[in-house]
Amino acid sequence: MRLTLGQRLWLGFGLLIALIAAAYVYVLREEMQPAPQADATATEAVRVAVGQLQAALETVTTAVQGYARNGGEAGQDAIVQARADFERALAELEKVATGEVQRAQLQDLSQRFDAASKQADEAVSAVDAFAQHTAAFERYRAEAATLIAQQPPIAGRPNRGRTLRKQNTVRELNAQLRARASEYGARAGGAAPQSNPSRTAMLANVERYEVLSDSRAERDWAARARAWIDQGEQQWNALTAATAAQRQTSTAAQEAHESLQSFLVNQVQAGMSADLEARLEGLSARVQHERTRTQRLLLGLLALTALIALLTVLAVRAPLRRLAAMTRPYVDSDLSYQTFTLRGDETGELTAAVQWLIGRLQAPSADGAPPVVADAASTRALQAFEQTRQPLAVLDANGQVAQVNTAFGELAGHDPAALRGMHIDRLWSDDHHDPASIEAMWSFLQEQGEWQGELWIRDSADNVHPLWGNLSRVRDESGTCVGFVLTCSDVTMIRMAERQSLRSAAAGAPLSDAGMLAQRLRAGSSRARRYGLRTALLHIAVAQLEGVDRILGREEADALMKVAAQRLQRVMRGYDAILRMADDQFVVLLEDIGDAEQVRRVAEKILAEFSLPVELSGLELPLHAKIGIALAPDDGAAEELPGAAKDALARAGQTRGAAFAFFSADLNQRMWGNHALETELRRSDLEAQLALHYQPRVIAVEGQQMVAAQARLRWLHPEHGVLTPERFLGAAPADVVARLDAWQIEHACVQLAAWTNAGAGAVPIALEVLAHRPEANELSTVLQSALLRHAVAPRLLELEFPVSTLAVADQCERLFAPLSAAGVALTVIIDEVETFTASLGLLRRLPLVRVKLDCTLVEGIARGATEQAVARATLTLARSLGVELVADGVETQAQSVFLRTEGVLQQQGALFGQPAPAPALEVHRVQAVAGERSPALL
Repeated sequence: MRLTLGQRLWLGFGLLIALIAAAYVYVLREEMQPAPQADATATEAVRVAVGQLQAALETVTTAVQGYARNGGEAGQDAIVQARADFERALAELEKVATGEVQRAQLQDLSQRFDAASKQADEAVSAVDAFAQHTAAFERYRAEAATLIAQQPPIAGRPNRGRTLRKQNTVRELNAQLRARASEYGARAGGAAPQSNPSRTAMLANVERYEVLSDSRAERDWAARARAWIDQGEQQWNALTAATAAQRQTSTAAQEAHESLQSFLVNQVQAGMSADLEARLEGLSARVQHERTRTQRLLLGLLALTALIALLTVLAVRAPLRRLAAMTRPYVDSDLSYQTFTLRGDETGELTAAVQWLIGRLQAPSADGAPPVVADAASTRALQAFEQTRQPLAVLDANGQVAQVNTAFGELAGHDPAALRGMHIDRLWSDDHHDPASIEAMWSFLQEQGEWQGELWIRDSADNVHPLWGNLSRVRDESGTCVGFVLTCSDVTMIRMAERQSLRSAAAGAPLSDAGMLAQRLRAGSSRARRYGLRTALLHIAVAQLEGVDRILGREEADALMKVAAQRLQRVMRGYDAILRMADDQFVVLLEDIGDAEQVRRVAEKILAEFSLPVELSGLELPLHAKIGIALAPDDGAAEELPGAAKDALARAGQTRGAAFAFFSADLNQRMWGNHALETELRRSDLEAQLALHYQPRVIAVEGQQMVAAQARLRWLHPEHGVLTPERFLGAAPADVVARLDAWQIEHACVQLAAWTNAGAGAVPIALEVLAHRPEANELSTVLQSALLRHAVAPRLLELEFPVSTLAVADQCERLFAPLSAAGVALTVIIDEVETFTASLGLLRRLPLVRVKLDCTLVEGIARGATEQAVARATLTLARSLGVELVADGVETQAQSVFLRTEGVLQQQGALFGQPAPAPALEVHRVQAVAGERSPALL
């Protein structure tokens, strides 16, 4: 019997399937996997259990050692938790242990652990007892100062000699009490006991005072003094005994845990390892045997598969040739060719199917439209996306381009394929969009689901085009954001019309397009409210136009306004709106402004540009201007802003010469004050009025020791007095701030050199970098030059950077790397908790030495539990960086105690001394270098 083409193909496929099924059944029958898998699971379980037991024991040892050093409820909880982890790990190991020897070793290990736990409990009790005796001893020492302070006043008596003897007795007794308290403090610090003054001499003075006492208060005070003297050696002996007990029990607990660790490693783990090795060898042998059998089976299966495939190809080769010969006329576009079909032959069936398809292609549908394919809706949508002239872009959830149409590619000047995978923010112009505005756009989009506003795109030829963009968020069925759709409208023609308006204004034609101005005002005010920005309207009046028109004529007046318009165009940004509202007046619209200080600088640039003389009819005339400024939303809504700017212009008109004025009186006063300060900051003799004051940083324990000095920049203004950076830094431009940073680094090095040359040694000086975004190369060059010029050790200088001023990661690393390589200590000030939390990943990569808690956070500690919780959480995050902690702005004992409780011992603030010139710290600096402590600082 002759088989057809299909029957031959089915026969070949059937043989292949039967062969694969037979191999699968063979594998199942041989049970190749269960035994090795079970052995591997058991082996891995033993290995994991031993590792967990060893890790738990190390945790127990660490917890006991930690409690011996620090104590506290947290330490006790850590010991309890570590013991529970060890017992849990021991129970898991007992479950998977197989041999009797292993079970016996684990039983012995459990008993040893119980014994070590008892030793640890004794050590914990000794630590608690030592803490109690230490507290009692410190209270006893503090009673000396209280006793001296509460000594009753000595009333004068007719017998003057008796009064003088009593005064001398009291003075000598108080000196002895202070000396005795200092001696006990020295003993606690490790010094040998000196017993000076002696107990007998002190009691003799007490008895002499009792004899001379004239009142019950004096006799009671003498009794208290006698009781304090009698308790001295008792308190010291109790503290000494507690210290010895703590040391002895801690040593015993440490030895017990070391012995337990040795037993676990040398006995239990060694036995488990030997058993594991034996089981692994058996497992390896079985796996190797099964691998060999599997390889042989697969080789046989491969050979049979190749044979069956070869036979199938040979069987269908001839029918396929015949089919190809019959379909060749169709390839040559001869649709009239007819083939003869054979009943029961697939060749004939395929021929019939091809003819039916040709008929469908030749026959039109009922409505004359071409046939519709299965995915016609998707095809039409894709065609519409590609062919529309409106620029469209589809972004993924990360803001990267997934697909753009041809119009968007033409607008961006890139091939659409080259844009795929690029982040959309890379297309925006840096001159028109700063990082803050872009971040605000994405934040608003994530919150509201849609954003619209003006965008400026920079194409491949470095040309900038204005767009009106609409970003919409796309969600899936579960509500998760899966991407964004960006639709754009090219508003280049609108901007060109505005420029044409400017040119018309420059030519002298009056312009008053109130509709366009209102539209831009509404859009700018709306965007300002959303993103926390401002929109400014500047109403500018040219003062000389009327006089030029009257004296020189209309043509010269038009030439004057043309010059004014050209100068405005030079000062303003490319997308700022400039309109001529009357013969002698312009209106300038500034959008996306950060603060009023930025508007003030723009007004000053305009006045500076207008101050240059203009040549008209052979005469040089000054070009003065008055500027009225209104801000939205501060001074009202969009429709109220023009009136506010006119009122501000009227206020500016009351000043002689060129001037500007804000609508808000308070803001106007503050901006003019900043203007005056900025002018003075640019003076060449500014450095002569600057000074560095120093504030001590101490170890905030009894008898504070100064460990560093915080440099505070001060401007000794001849009129306003001593000004802090908070008063004048906002008015200082970037170049002046960099100049201030260089000055304070230079003078800090001068002071360090002076202290070093004085012979007593220097304490480190910490100073805060004032620049908001310091240049890495410039700051490093200034620092290294100052250190080298004054021969100052780099370790004596500390630079502090507020966390709110840190830029992106690569900029921070470029800034910190050369400074750290120079050897100076680097500190980050936590002035904003949110920024600090968001920057933890960056801070971990920076070479920091300290983290300082800003005074704003320290100030809130006394307000209540909420602020304390914020400070405690911030300190916990800061402690995770593994650096020293410092607190600034400590003003009360309550704040200091809270910070000490949280482990912040280095503190500075008004409680320990106000900023003062360097000579005020001289005594404390000498004591700090000598390692001495003083009861109080400034």
